[in-house]
Amino acid sequence: MRVRAMATTCAVAIAVLAGLCAAALPASAAFTNVERVSVASAQTSAAKSITVTCPAGKKVMSAGADATPGSGDVLIDDIRPDATLSSVTVRAIEDETGTTATWYVAAYAICAPPPAGLVRVAATSPSTSAGKSVTAACPAGKKVVGTGAEVNGADGQILLDGIRPTLDLTKVTVNALEDQTQTAASWTVTAYAICSAPVTGLQRVAATTASDSTGSRVGEVACPAHKVLVGLGGEINSAYGQGVLDAVFPDAALETAGFAAWEDDTGNPNSWSLTTYAICAARVYRVAGAQTADSGVDHATGVGCPQGMSLTGAGGELTDALGRAWMGHIDPNDPSPSGAPGAEVVTAGRTADPWVFVAYGMCATAIPSLTTVQQQAGAIGRQQSAIATCPEGKRVIGTGNRATYAAKLMLQGIVPSADLRSAMALEAQRPDSDAAWSVTAMAICATPPPGLQLVTRTSATDLEEVKTAVATCPAGKHLLGTGARVTPAEGWVILDDVRPNEALTSVTATGIHDPTRGNDPWSVSAYAICVNR
Repeated sequence: MRVRAMATTCAVAIAVLAGLCAAALPASAAFTNVERVSVASAQTSAAKSITVTCPAGKKVMSAGADATPGSGDVLIDDIRPDATLSSVTVRAIEDETGTTATWYVAAYAICAPPPAGLVRVAATSPSTSAGKSVTAACPAGKKVVGTGAEVNGADGQILLDGIRPTLDLTKVTVNALEDQTQTAASWTVTAYAICSAPVTGLQRVAATTASDSTGSRVGEVACPAHKVLVGLGGEINSAYGQGVLDAVFPDAALETAGFAAWEDDTGNPNSWSLTTYAICAARVYRVAGAQTADSGVDHATGVGCPQGMSLTGAGGELTDALGRAWMGHIDPNDPSPSGAPGAEVVTAGRTADPWVFVAYGMCATAIPSLTTVQQQAGAIGRQQSAIATCPEGKRVIGTGNRATYAAKLMLQGIVPSADLRSAMALEAQRPDSDAAWSVTAMAICATPPPGLQLVTRTSATDLEEVKTAVATCPAGKHLLGTGARVTPAEGWVILDDVRPNEALTSVTATGIHDPTRGNDPWSVSAYAICVNR
């Protein structure tokens, strides 16, 4: 599949509208793990179709297609998401004059874990011999996240002219025209609207190219910074049945939508333009930064979110340490050198053997209400805790802590309260340290996102050396923040992992028992702070 270059004619008009939330359905917080999948047919000179399927656990958000090389002789007439939203089928056919050139067709699917209430809506026009349009409307309270289109009948003489999500993202309208020579055969056009409960930040963005009689053109429009492309469409303006849809395509980074067309093989003296549509939404994803430590002194590694995004939670992981290295703190309020949100993990060890440690962060499209609350407690004795409480009306979406002399301390827990009003940090001093120290609890707080929920899982309480607990978000929810603890928090159990998985569906906490310093039953707990998809 070719990579389309940015059109030389720049966009001259952009329209933006934020999606509106409906009280009748549970709203969704953001998209996670969105990806573009594609497949291409063989290259021949014959009608052909190809189907692309989303990975397991993901559904089609929108459909796209590309005929290469099109050159105005190849008509795309199906860009069809299937009824279960598992796959996209694209079909293309040569026009009535045909071509001796070989060509192929590609199918695109934008795939993601499904947001709440995901459904495909189809509307088909009457079967006649005339240009027509048809509109598929979302059920009440739902919004358009993606599109599709299909023509049936009069093969090689019907031109898909437009796939337009409405500005308020409640409908999708598909237009089709007979070609310049027209046909007496009857045919239909079908519009597909892929709809879901409203998603945070959902909006349609549009751009229109210059208007002239150029033989072909590509239009592109980008999503606002830090949003993800979930749907797309476009329109051929004023071509009067002589504009041939060549492609409607998402870029690989899912930041930009494209729409391409050719004049037909007889040319078109009229000026024409393209309008490209992108449907964009808020997103959340995991970032990770790893480092190898080669001595027993303290080390730190960090991760950062892009400028303008929000860090909602943090975590850390030790590998190959075998209980001989430990985390001192997981600080979610340590900015990157650019000043963007970031997190830092400090570790130390008592071995010269190398170990790997990883810092994790969860980055989200900016959350305006987000604030980080800190509370410090000076140490009295060898164990200490601190509690940070969210302001009235806000709840904990992520946790963390900071400790002075972190290399001489052992992180024992970062624990969200059951009602998500506060977060506690637990530290224990190493026996080889007598320096004064303190611990600071951190609560990342925000106006409660839709479906905010704390999931807790605790291991068995016994004398096993290594234990793991996994807290998993319920179906239809994703992770925003983490937490973990060992019990008792007295410094003879190492908290080895506080690991959010890449899919942002679970948190794994691992503890390692040091039998030389304590031999009582113990347990480890994992905490997942979850919200609606």
